[in-house]
Amino acid sequence: PPRSLPLVRLFALASSFYSLPSSTLMYLLAVRRTAVAVPVLLLAAAEAAAVWFHHPSLAAVVRIVAAFAVLTFGASLAMLKLPQSDRSDQP
Repeated sequence: PPRSLPLVRLFALASSFYSLPSSTLMYLLAVRRTAVAVPVLLLAAAEAAAVWFHHPSLAAVVRIVAAFAVLTFGASLAMLKLPQSDRSDQP
């Protein structure tokens, strides 16, 4: 098998974890729960910094992307499950 096969599998998993919060976040933004943008933007900045400062190989970059995909998925689920009164972005 090709040497890149493990990377393709991990990247496919990361892509799956990115697609799920995308739908959740778009829903939350559509219903004016804009505070969800803060943790997502912080995670995106941390991911970019992690790739920038630690990129010895393509495998390392894919692992970073996969880890942040899972974190973003978790953050989106946490924001979705917060009770209405605990959300700071409600009028």
